[in-house]
Amino acid sequence: MFSYEEFYKLYNTKAEARYLELRAYMEKHVSEMMAPGDKNFRDRMMRYSKYWGEYLVYACSLEEKRSTDYLNYASLQELKEEQKKLYQDLSVEGYMTGFAGTANLNNQAKEVGEALSMFSALFLKAPEEAIKHRRFRLLKLMDLYVELSKRISGKGQVKAESLISLYQDFWRNDLSERESIFFTEHFSPADEYLTDIVTGRNLMEPYYLYEMNLPISETEMGWYKAFHEMDDSLIAEAAASLADSFEADLKNREVQHPYRRYSDSEDYTVKRKVVAIDYPAGCELLAKCVAEKLREKDYVPFIRHIETQAVSPAYLRDHNGDMMRFPISEAESITDECAEKCAVDNEALLKGFAGTIRILQGVEAVRMVPEPRGKGPGGKPQRLFGRYSVRQSEKKAQEVQALKERFLNHVSEKGQLSQCACVSMILPAFEASETFGDKLTKYLKLASAKIYAERPQQVLCDALDRGSFVYLAGKDGNETDLLVALHPIRNPQAETNFLADSGAGVLPGGSVYTIPQLGETNGVLHLAEANVGGTCFRNLKLVFEEGVICDYSCDNFETEAENRQLIRNKLLRQTDSLPISELAIGTNTDAYKALCEADGWQDLEGLLRRSLMPSIVIGEETPGIRGSVRYNAGNAKTVLSGDAEELKAEELKPAAAAEKTEEKAEAKDEEKPEAASEEAKPEDKAEVKPEAKPEASAETETAEAKPQERRPKVSWRLSIPFESIAQLSVITEEGNRTDIMREGVFVLIGTDRLNLPLLKPSEGI
Repeated sequence: MFSYEEFYKLYNTKAEARYLELRAYMEKHVSEMMAPGDKNFRDRMMRYSKYWGEYLVYACSLEEKRSTDYLNYASLQELKEEQKKLYQDLSVEGYMTGFAGTANLNNQAKEVGEALSMFSALFLKAPEEAIKHRRFRLLKLMDLYVELSKRISGKGQVKAESLISLYQDFWRNDLSERESIFFTEHFSPADEYLTDIVTGRNLMEPYYLYEMNLPISETEMGWYKAFHEMDDSLIAEAAASLADSFEADLKNREVQHPYRRYSDSEDYTVKRKVVAIDYPAGCELLAKCVAEKLREKDYVPFIRHIETQAVSPAYLRDHNGDMMRFPISEAESITDECAEKCAVDNEALLKGFAGTIRILQGVEAVRMVPEPRGKGPGGKPQRLFGRYSVRQSEKKAQEVQALKERFLNHVSEKGQLSQCACVSMILPAFEASETFGDKLTKYLKLASAKIYAERPQQVLCDALDRGSFVYLAGKDGNETDLLVALHPIRNPQAETNFLADSGAGVLPGGSVYTIPQLGETNGVLHLAEANVGGTCFRNLKLVFEEGVICDYSCDNFETEAENRQLIRNKLLRQTDSLPISELAIGTNTDAYKALCEADGWQDLEGLLRRSLMPSIVIGEETPGIRGSVRYNAGNAKTVLSGDAEELKAEELKPAAAAEKTEEKAEAKDEEKPEAASEEAKPEDKAEVKPEAKPEASAETETAEAKPQERRPKVSWRLSIPFESIAQLSVITEEGNRTDIMREGVFVLIGTDRLNLPLLKPSEGI
């Protein structure tokens, strides 16, 4: 049934003789090792060596067991015990005290401990290699272990530089093979292990969760229970919505780029049909139904990745950058060459890939929340990777991310993957409560509903594209008074500022959104309550000048100093300021009304809140506007803000932007009389106009620009409930105004349907 053994048969055959020889040596070596004490650093080195030697031997025995009918007669308790043994070092408790961290190694030689913890992360990959019957990969890990064991068990002093060099050599020599496997497992349905379990096994008992050999916690069991208590028709409805949205997104891309549907090669005319499915463990019933709906549409689905929350966030944070924690100079060139070769070798595979359907948990950011440091053995405070400051760690993470992006960009260019569809359904974050199943049921009904708002969304886009500013004002104590500048449209027939999301990208969908122009964006955003990154800000006020935050306040504490410190720590993340990076107008009023009655929308992930109501993002723009998204599916126009990379870079340097703004202003003054806008009638005129800014010296502007020259590393979505909106209008350059909303409802002609949930009591979902 499972195809891994056959799939990797060629690789395994080449490695078999050496694998059997080294495995026998490992078993003998580990059995003869004396049980080490804990008196000194040498003892800790021996404990480390014995622990991972036994771990690798166990992984090899696991590979043999999985080649038999072991799974057919193993009890649920046996599978649980096996899973606990395999992944105890990845758990929160296990990571804080085990060898994957540095608690047991860094008392006398911190840098040695940090280097050894990186090898631990490599050895922790052994269960995956065993489950997938990749003996040739287990062989590499055993070879690495033997060499590492020699270096840490010799008579001389253990040197961190020697260990780092070994790690670098392994990473350098292993990259090509590792990335070849990455291609196969991410773009090929031939990788059938997970697909067979999800689509071919009985999912009524939780056995299968442990057969997949993922770390399983109460979170995953909560998802399992919630879906198995849910009505089958609702799951089918949600799956159909995902499959329909995927097909719509793919067709839009094919219409926009028909020449990209096939390879340029005359003898290769296979249409994109392969679809990858990613989802959280426990949601197998939904994933299985999605695969069935895709097959009905003549696609070839396969389960690519299953997410789990059981892994310690500290482990993910500390080990995410292992390959660059000690950077090597040739890292970029090696990665580029590897990506180029792999993309060419897998050209046919990539050309047949249609895209990805993702089912995600709502609060993905929880993985980035640092855990309390706690204490290691002996009650001593634990400091993981202590030789790096927070700033240095952030820099390392940026280097790693840049390297990954370089690799994926090469892949995307060769395989034209930017034209593949990607549809996501973001489920609410798991809560350990009796009402979770009910909340999930209500939410799935809402997420799977067909989006009716395509036409109203396009009406909004057309109206907004006629203006130069969007003005937002609050009511009933809300002091919002914000003017957001839009990019100038030079060719209205072919360009648009706003992207219409009709549910083909993220479910539930329903919004229009853009990247604003910073230079003339000014005003105040006021929220009575804002939940950001787990912190609830009360009476939050942000003042914007030239698109960036220049002042802020809230009422969480009695003193102004405490409130400002809270905002700087939790919202700005220790930066002096953040820019506005997205403006969105949510149109999914059905979802808004329903979620307001179902415990509120505040805890939803940002992309979902974008579809519900007007909102802005501060920090980095939301993925999807820039780079991968180039066209508005509703009118086939180029999304101007999506192609304005160089313009955005200039905006983050206020000095340069100010000079260009002054030049444009002088040109406009020469072309038009100043009184042109003053004669407009009051009802056609903006109540708020952009104010003239005092001139500033180049030195002052340069000094003020410094905090914004560095790209922000955080982003938060701040949403404005409909009930607190007095006016949302689009303003032309001449000062004429067209109202989009007044007193919390849509007033633009063609958007009447959006008001039905807002004007009458909802009957719930």
